[in-house]
Amino acid sequence: MSRRELLALGSACLLRTRRGYGLGERRGPADHPHVVQPEFRRTLESVLICIPAGKMDYLADDGLGRAPLSRFLRVVFQDVLEALPSYTTVHVVARSDCRDLGYATLKLAGDRAAQLHVVTAPMVEIDFWAQDLGKSFSSGQMGFLVGKTMDPSLGRPSQMSADRKLVAEFVFGQDAVVEATFAFEGGNLAFDSRGERTTVFVGYNDVARTVAAYTARNRDVTKKRVLDDISRIFGKADVIVIGNEKQSPFLQHIDQSFLLLDGGVAVATRLTDGELATEVRQLRRHADQLRELGYDIVFLDHESTDVTQTRFSINAVPYVDKNAGERRILYPIFPGELSETAPVVTREALRNKGARAFDLYRELGYEPSPIRDVTHRLGGNTHCIVNVLS
Repeated sequence: MSRRELLALGSACLLRTRRGYGLGERRGPADHPHVVQPEFRRTLESVLICIPAGKMDYLADDGLGRAPLSRFLRVVFQDVLEALPSYTTVHVVARSDCRDLGYATLKLAGDRAAQLHVVTAPMVEIDFWAQDLGKSFSSGQMGFLVGKTMDPSLGRPSQMSADRKLVAEFVFGQDAVVEATFAFEGGNLAFDSRGERTTVFVGYNDVARTVAAYTARNRDVTKKRVLDDISRIFGKADVIVIGNEKQSPFLQHIDQSFLLLDGGVAVATRLTDGELATEVRQLRRHADQLRELGYDIVFLDHESTDVTQTRFSINAVPYVDKNAGERRILYPIFPGELSETAPVVTREALRNKGARAFDLYRELGYEPSPIRDVTHRLGGNTHCIVNVLS
Protein backbone atom coordinates (compact mmCIF):
# COMPACT_ATOMS: atom_id res chain seq x y z
CA MET A 1 0.00 0.00 0.00
CA SER A 2 1.38 3.42 -0.99
CA ARG A 3 1.84 6.28 1.44
CA ARG A 4 -0.93 8.18 -0.34
CA GLU A 5 -3.35 5.28 0.15
CA LEU A 6 -2.39 5.01 3.81
CA LEU A 7 -3.03 8.71 4.35
CA ALA A 8 -6.37 8.48 2.59
CA LEU A 9 -7.38 5.51 4.68
CA GLY A 10 -6.18 7.22 7.83
CA SER A 11 -8.45 10.19 7.15
CA ALA A 12 -11.43 7.84 6.78
CA CYS A 13 -11.05 6.14 10.14
CA LEU A 14 -10.58 7.16 13.74
CA LEU A 15 -7.10 6.82 15.19
CA ARG A 16 -6.85 6.44 18.94
CA THR A 17 -3.87 5.99 21.22
CA ARG A 18 -3.69 5.99 25.00
CA ARG A 19 -7.12 7.45 25.73
CA GLY A 20 -9.03 4.47 24.32
CA TYR A 21 -12.40 4.53 22.61
CA GLY A 22 -14.73 5.23 25.47
CA LEU A 23 -16.18 2.04 26.93
CA GLY A 24 -16.58 4.11 30.08
CA GLU A 25 -15.00 7.11 31.66
CA ARG A 26 -14.98 5.45 35.08
CA ARG A 27 -15.19 1.80 36.06
CA GLY A 28 -17.20 2.22 39.28
CA PRO A 29 -16.55 0.59 42.66
CA ALA A 30 -14.18 -2.37 42.59
CA ASP A 31 -16.74 -4.57 44.35
CA HIS A 32 -19.57 -3.86 41.89
CA PRO A 33 -20.56 -7.13 40.17
CA HIS A 34 -19.23 -7.48 36.64
CA VAL A 35 -21.90 -8.67 34.20
CA VAL A 36 -20.55 -10.55 31.19
CA GLN A 37 -23.11 -11.27 28.49
CA PRO A 38 -22.96 -14.82 27.04
CA GLU A 39 -21.40 -14.68 23.60
CA PHE A 40 -24.38 -16.29 21.85
CA ARG A 41 -26.55 -13.34 22.95
CA ARG A 42 -24.25 -10.65 21.58
CA THR A 43 -24.96 -8.87 18.31
CA LEU A 44 -21.46 -8.24 16.96
CA GLU A 45 -21.92 -4.49 17.16
CA SER A 46 -18.23 -4.15 17.93
CA VAL A 47 -15.25 -6.49 17.70
CA LEU A 48 -11.54 -6.25 18.37
CA ILE A 49 -8.74 -7.83 16.37
CA CYS A 50 -5.03 -7.62 17.09
CA ILE A 51 -2.09 -7.03 14.77
CA PRO A 52 0.71 -9.10 16.28
CA ALA A 53 4.02 -7.62 17.29
CA GLY A 54 6.53 -9.76 19.13
CA LYS A 55 7.96 -13.26 19.07
CA MET A 56 5.29 -15.28 17.27
CA ASP A 57 6.48 -17.23 14.22
CA TYR A 58 4.10 -16.55 11.35
CA LEU A 59 4.26 -19.73 9.33
CA ALA A 60 1.24 -19.61 7.08
CA ASP A 61 -0.63 -22.58 5.66
CA ASP A 62 -1.90 -24.07 2.41
CA GLY A 63 0.82 -23.07 -0.01
CA LEU A 64 1.57 -19.67 1.49
CA GLY A 65 4.83 -20.92 2.91
CA ARG A 66 6.65 -18.40 5.08
CA ALA A 67 4.60 -15.51 3.78
CA PRO A 68 5.18 -11.86 4.60
CA LEU A 69 3.11 -10.88 7.62
CA SER A 70 1.07 -8.42 5.52
CA ARG A 71 -0.02 -11.19 3.14
CA PHE A 72 -0.69 -13.59 6.00
CA LEU A 73 -2.92 -11.10 7.81
CA ARG A 74 -4.85 -10.38 4.63
CA VAL A 75 -5.62 -14.08 4.22
CA VAL A 76 -6.45 -14.45 7.92
CA PHE A 77 -8.91 -11.58 8.18
CA GLN A 78 -10.43 -11.39 4.68
CA ASP A 79 -13.19 -13.97 5.25
CA VAL A 80 -13.78 -12.92 8.85
CA LEU A 81 -14.28 -9.25 8.12
CA GLU A 82 -16.42 -9.92 5.05
CA ALA A 83 -18.69 -12.16 7.13
CA LEU A 84 -19.32 -9.56 9.84
CA PRO A 85 -22.64 -7.68 9.77
CA SER A 86 -22.55 -4.36 7.95
CA TYR A 87 -23.27 -2.57 11.23
CA THR A 88 -20.23 -3.99 13.05
CA THR A 89 -17.59 -1.53 14.22
CA VAL A 90 -14.15 -3.07 13.78
CA HIS A 91 -11.48 -2.09 16.28
CA VAL A 92 -7.89 -2.91 15.35
CA VAL A 93 -4.96 -2.55 17.72
CA ALA A 94 -1.39 -2.37 16.43
CA ARG A 95 1.97 -1.29 17.75
CA SER A 96 3.31 1.91 16.23
CA ASP A 97 5.89 0.02 14.14
CA CYS A 98 3.01 -2.06 12.68
CA ARG A 99 0.78 0.91 11.97
CA ASP A 100 0.79 0.24 8.21
CA LEU A 101 -0.46 -3.31 8.82
CA GLY A 102 -3.20 -1.87 10.98
CA TYR A 103 -4.33 0.47 8.24
CA ALA A 104 -4.24 -2.36 5.69
CA THR A 105 -6.41 -4.50 7.95
CA LEU A 106 -8.90 -1.65 8.40
CA LYS A 107 -9.22 -1.49 4.64
CA LEU A 108 -10.46 -5.08 4.64
CA ALA A 109 -13.41 -3.93 6.76
CA GLY A 110 -14.88 -2.25 3.68
CA ASP A 111 -17.64 0.24 4.48
CA ARG A 112 -17.93 -0.81 8.12
CA ALA A 113 -17.03 1.69 10.80
CA ALA A 114 -13.45 1.10 11.91
CA GLN A 115 -10.95 2.44 14.41
CA LEU A 116 -7.21 1.91 14.69
CA HIS A 117 -5.68 1.99 18.18
CA VAL A 118 -1.93 2.54 18.18
CA VAL A 119 0.20 1.23 21.04
CA THR A 120 3.20 3.52 21.35
CA ALA A 121 5.08 1.42 23.90
CA PRO A 122 7.97 0.14 21.73
CA MET A 123 8.69 -3.20 23.43
CA VAL A 124 5.19 -4.39 24.30
CA GLU A 125 4.17 -7.67 22.69
CA ILE A 126 0.73 -7.69 21.09
CA ASP A 127 -0.73 -11.17 21.07
CA PHE A 128 -2.37 -12.34 17.84
CA TRP A 129 -5.13 -14.01 19.86
CA ALA A 130 -7.50 -11.11 20.55
CA GLN A 131 -9.77 -13.42 22.56
CA ASP A 132 -7.10 -13.88 25.21
CA LEU A 133 -6.72 -10.16 25.86
CA GLY A 134 -9.68 -10.16 28.25
CA LYS A 135 -13.46 -9.88 28.55
CA SER A 136 -15.77 -6.90 28.12
CA PHE A 137 -18.29 -6.45 30.93
CA SER A 138 -20.93 -4.12 32.30
CA SER A 139 -20.65 -2.78 35.84
CA GLY A 140 -22.98 0.17 35.73
CA GLN A 141 -20.81 1.28 32.84
CA MET A 142 -18.90 -0.75 30.29
CA GLY A 143 -15.43 -1.98 31.15
CA PHE A 144 -12.80 -4.50 30.15
CA LEU A 145 -11.45 -7.20 32.45
CA VAL A 146 -7.88 -8.48 32.10
CA GLY A 147 -6.14 -11.29 33.92
CA LYS A 148 -4.11 -10.83 37.08
CA THR A 149 -0.59 -9.55 36.43
CA MET A 150 1.74 -12.34 37.45
CA ASP A 151 4.98 -12.20 39.40
CA PRO A 152 8.15 -11.69 37.29
CA SER A 153 9.56 -14.91 38.75
CA LEU A 154 7.05 -16.83 36.60
CA GLY A 155 8.81 -15.77 33.42
CA ARG A 156 7.01 -15.38 30.10
CA PRO A 157 3.46 -15.72 31.54
CA SER A 158 4.24 -12.71 33.71
CA GLN A 159 5.37 -10.60 30.77
CA MET A 160 2.35 -11.65 28.70
CA SER A 161 -0.05 -10.66 31.48
CA ALA A 162 1.60 -7.25 31.87
CA ASP A 163 1.61 -6.66 28.10
CA ARG A 164 -2.04 -7.60 27.74
CA LYS A 165 -3.05 -5.14 30.42
CA LEU A 166 -1.04 -2.38 28.77
CA VAL A 167 -2.53 -3.13 25.35
CA ALA A 168 -6.04 -3.09 26.82
CA GLU A 169 -5.36 0.31 28.38
CA PHE A 170 -4.33 1.74 25.02
CA VAL A 171 -7.55 0.43 23.44
CA PHE A 172 -10.13 1.04 26.14
CA GLY A 173 -8.52 3.70 28.31
CA GLN A 174 -6.97 3.19 31.73
CA ASP A 175 -10.15 4.00 33.64
CA ALA A 176 -12.14 1.29 31.83
CA VAL A 177 -9.62 -1.54 32.36
CA VAL A 178 -9.96 -3.66 35.49
CA GLU A 179 -7.32 -6.17 36.54
CA ALA A 180 -8.91 -9.35 37.87
CA THR A 181 -7.78 -10.99 41.09
CA PHE A 182 -7.36 -14.24 39.19
CA ALA A 183 -5.26 -15.24 36.20
CA PHE A 184 -7.08 -16.11 33.00
CA GLU A 185 -6.93 -16.14 29.24
CA GLY A 186 -10.15 -15.29 27.42
CA GLY A 187 -10.33 -18.58 25.54
CA ASN A 188 -10.32 -20.44 28.85
CA LEU A 189 -13.25 -18.51 30.33
CA ALA A 190 -16.90 -18.80 29.24
CA PHE A 191 -20.22 -17.49 30.52
CA ASP A 192 -23.85 -18.53 30.51
CA SER A 193 -26.95 -17.19 32.22
CA ARG A 194 -30.31 -18.79 32.76
CA GLY A 195 -32.85 -16.68 34.57
CA GLU A 196 -31.03 -14.58 37.12
CA ARG A 197 -28.20 -17.07 37.63
CA THR A 198 -24.84 -16.56 35.95
CA THR A 199 -22.50 -19.48 35.39
CA VAL A 200 -18.78 -18.98 34.86
CA PHE A 201 -16.80 -21.79 33.26
CA VAL A 202 -13.06 -21.64 33.83
CA GLY A 203 -10.44 -24.05 32.54
CA TYR A 204 -8.44 -26.04 35.10
CA ASN A 205 -5.15 -24.41 34.02
CA ASP A 206 -6.29 -20.91 34.93
CA VAL A 207 -7.21 -21.92 38.47
CA ALA A 208 -3.83 -23.61 38.90
CA ARG A 209 -2.11 -20.59 37.37
CA THR A 210 -3.84 -18.27 39.83
CA VAL A 211 -2.71 -20.34 42.81
CA ALA A 212 0.85 -20.31 41.42
CA ALA A 213 0.69 -16.53 40.95
CA TYR A 214 -0.14 -15.99 44.62
CA THR A 215 2.40 -18.57 45.76
CA ALA A 216 5.10 -16.70 43.85
CA ARG A 217 4.29 -13.68 46.00
CA ASN A 218 4.39 -15.70 49.23
CA ARG A 219 0.63 -15.81 49.63
CA ASP A 220 -1.04 -19.10 50.44
CA VAL A 221 -4.29 -19.14 48.45
CA THR A 222 -6.48 -22.22 48.13
CA LYS A 223 -8.46 -23.32 45.09
CA LYS A 224 -11.67 -22.67 47.06
CA ARG A 225 -10.57 -19.10 47.73
CA VAL A 226 -9.93 -18.57 44.02
CA LEU A 227 -13.37 -19.90 43.06
CA ASP A 228 -15.11 -17.89 45.77
CA ASP A 229 -13.40 -14.76 44.50
CA ILE A 230 -14.43 -15.44 40.89
CA SER A 231 -18.00 -15.96 42.08
CA ARG A 232 -17.96 -12.65 43.96
CA ILE A 233 -16.54 -10.70 41.01
CA PHE A 234 -19.38 -11.86 38.77
CA GLY A 235 -22.20 -11.28 41.23
CA LYS A 236 -22.31 -14.53 43.22
CA ALA A 237 -22.12 -16.58 40.04
CA ASP A 238 -21.90 -20.35 39.94
CA VAL A 239 -18.30 -21.19 39.05
CA ILE A 240 -17.51 -24.46 37.28
CA VAL A 241 -13.92 -25.62 36.86
CA ILE A 242 -13.75 -27.53 33.59
CA GLY A 243 -11.54 -30.57 33.97
CA ASN A 244 -9.81 -32.14 36.96
CA GLU A 245 -6.24 -32.23 35.66
CA LYS A 246 -3.78 -30.08 33.76
CA GLN A 247 -5.20 -29.32 30.34
CA SER A 248 -3.51 -31.05 27.44
CA PRO A 249 -1.24 -28.86 25.29
CA PHE A 250 -3.66 -29.76 22.47
CA LEU A 251 -6.65 -28.56 24.56
CA GLN A 252 -5.21 -25.47 26.15
CA HIS A 253 -8.52 -23.60 26.25
CA ILE A 254 -12.09 -24.69 26.84
CA ASP A 255 -13.18 -23.00 23.59
CA GLN A 256 -11.52 -25.98 21.90
CA SER A 257 -13.62 -28.43 23.92
CA PHE A 258 -17.12 -27.02 23.70
CA LEU A 259 -19.26 -24.17 22.41
CA LEU A 260 -22.20 -22.85 24.42
CA LEU A 261 -25.33 -21.93 22.47
CA ASP A 262 -28.71 -20.57 23.48
CA GLY A 263 -31.30 -22.81 25.10
CA GLY A 264 -28.90 -24.85 27.21
CA VAL A 265 -27.16 -26.44 24.21
CA ALA A 266 -23.45 -27.22 24.12
CA VAL A 267 -21.65 -28.43 21.01
CA ALA A 268 -18.77 -30.60 22.17
CA THR A 269 -15.65 -31.87 20.44
CA ARG A 270 -15.54 -35.68 20.28
CA LEU A 271 -12.64 -37.78 19.04
CA THR A 272 -13.56 -40.65 16.74
CA ASP A 273 -10.37 -42.61 17.35
CA GLY A 274 -8.42 -43.57 20.44
CA GLU A 275 -4.96 -42.41 19.43
CA LEU A 276 -4.90 -39.56 21.94
CA ALA A 277 -5.80 -41.13 25.27
CA THR A 278 -5.33 -37.99 27.37
CA GLU A 279 -7.36 -35.82 25.03
CA VAL A 280 -10.14 -38.42 24.71
CA ARG A 281 -10.36 -38.59 28.50
CA GLN A 282 -10.40 -34.83 28.97
CA LEU A 283 -12.98 -34.20 26.26
CA ARG A 284 -15.26 -36.84 27.77
CA ARG A 285 -14.84 -35.30 31.19
CA HIS A 286 -15.73 -31.85 29.90
CA ALA A 287 -18.84 -33.13 28.12
CA ASP A 288 -19.89 -35.13 31.18
CA GLN A 289 -19.60 -32.04 33.38
CA LEU A 290 -21.87 -30.07 31.07
CA ARG A 291 -24.37 -32.92 30.88
CA GLU A 292 -24.49 -33.15 34.67
CA LEU A 293 -25.35 -29.45 34.73
CA GLY A 294 -28.34 -30.08 32.49
CA TYR A 295 -26.91 -29.09 29.11
CA ASP A 296 -28.09 -30.80 25.95
CA ILE A 297 -24.82 -32.12 24.52
CA VAL A 298 -24.48 -32.31 20.76
CA PHE A 299 -21.23 -33.85 19.55
CA LEU A 300 -19.20 -32.77 16.54
CA ASP A 301 -16.77 -35.55 15.66
CA HIS A 302 -13.11 -34.72 15.07
CA GLU A 303 -10.12 -36.92 14.26
CA SER A 304 -6.91 -37.00 16.25
CA THR A 305 -5.12 -35.05 13.52
CA ASP A 306 -7.71 -32.29 13.90
CA VAL A 307 -6.79 -31.96 17.56
CA THR A 308 -3.02 -32.11 17.09
CA GLN A 309 -3.23 -29.57 14.24
CA THR A 310 -5.68 -27.26 16.07
CA ARG A 311 -8.53 -27.68 13.62
CA PHE A 312 -11.54 -27.21 15.91
CA SER A 313 -14.84 -26.57 14.14
CA ILE A 314 -16.43 -25.55 17.46
CA ASN A 315 -13.98 -22.65 17.89
CA ALA A 316 -16.68 -20.38 16.55
CA VAL A 317 -18.45 -17.04 17.06
CA PRO A 318 -22.23 -17.28 17.58
CA TYR A 319 -24.32 -14.11 17.62
CA VAL A 320 -27.76 -12.64 17.03
CA ASP A 321 -28.19 -10.39 14.00
CA LYS A 322 -29.30 -7.02 15.37
CA ASN A 323 -31.48 -6.20 12.37
CA ALA A 324 -33.01 -9.53 11.43
CA GLY A 325 -33.04 -11.10 14.89
CA GLU A 326 -31.65 -14.31 13.40
CA ARG A 327 -29.08 -16.51 15.10
CA ARG A 328 -25.87 -16.78 13.12
CA ILE A 329 -22.46 -18.29 13.60
CA LEU A 330 -18.98 -17.80 12.13
CA TYR A 331 -17.06 -21.05 12.17
CA PRO A 332 -13.72 -22.19 10.71
CA ILE A 333 -13.19 -24.62 7.85
CA PHE A 334 -9.85 -26.26 7.15
CA PRO A 335 -7.80 -27.85 4.37
CA GLY A 336 -9.68 -30.79 2.91
CA GLU A 337 -13.06 -29.37 3.96
CA LEU A 338 -13.65 -27.27 0.83
CA SER A 339 -13.69 -28.32 -2.81
CA GLU A 340 -10.49 -27.14 -4.47
CA THR A 341 -12.46 -25.93 -7.51
CA ALA A 342 -15.00 -23.91 -5.56
CA PRO A 343 -14.76 -20.17 -6.42
CA VAL A 344 -16.72 -19.26 -3.29
CA VAL A 345 -17.57 -21.03 -0.05
CA THR A 346 -21.04 -22.57 -0.27
CA ARG A 347 -22.68 -25.54 1.42
CA GLU A 348 -22.36 -27.53 -1.81
CA ALA A 349 -18.61 -26.90 -1.88
CA LEU A 350 -18.03 -28.08 1.69
CA ARG A 351 -16.61 -31.52 2.49
CA ASN A 352 -16.12 -33.79 5.49
CA LYS A 353 -16.13 -32.11 8.93
CA GLY A 354 -16.72 -28.68 7.42
CA ALA A 355 -19.97 -29.91 5.85
CA ARG A 356 -21.04 -31.76 9.01
CA ALA A 357 -20.48 -28.63 11.07
CA PHE A 358 -22.49 -26.52 8.65
CA ASP A 359 -25.44 -28.91 8.79
CA LEU A 360 -25.24 -29.24 12.57
CA TYR A 361 -25.24 -25.50 13.22
CA ARG A 362 -28.15 -25.03 10.85
CA GLU A 363 -30.09 -27.83 12.58
CA LEU A 364 -29.50 -26.03 15.89
CA GLY A 365 -31.06 -22.86 14.49
CA TYR A 366 -27.94 -20.92 13.50
CA GLU A 367 -27.22 -19.70 9.98
CA PRO A 368 -23.57 -20.68 9.37
CA SER A 369 -20.87 -18.52 7.78
CA PRO A 370 -17.84 -20.74 7.02
CA ILE A 371 -14.49 -18.98 7.45
CA ARG A 372 -11.43 -20.37 5.65
CA ASP A 373 -8.92 -20.85 8.44
CA VAL A 374 -5.16 -20.40 8.09
CA THR A 375 -4.41 -19.76 11.75
CA HIS A 376 -4.55 -23.35 12.95
CA ARG A 377 -0.82 -23.75 12.28
CA LEU A 378 -0.29 -21.06 14.93
CA GLY A 379 -2.56 -22.76 17.46
CA GLY A 380 -5.96 -21.09 17.16
CA ASN A 381 -9.05 -20.57 15.01
CA THR A 382 -11.89 -18.11 14.43
CA HIS A 383 -12.95 -17.58 18.05
CA CYS A 384 -9.33 -17.03 19.07
CA ILE A 385 -8.72 -14.12 16.67
CA VAL A 386 -11.96 -12.21 17.27
CA ASN A 387 -12.87 -10.61 20.60
CA VAL A 388 -16.55 -9.73 20.49
CA LEU A 389 -17.04 -6.63 22.61
CA SER A 390 -20.79 -6.28 22.24
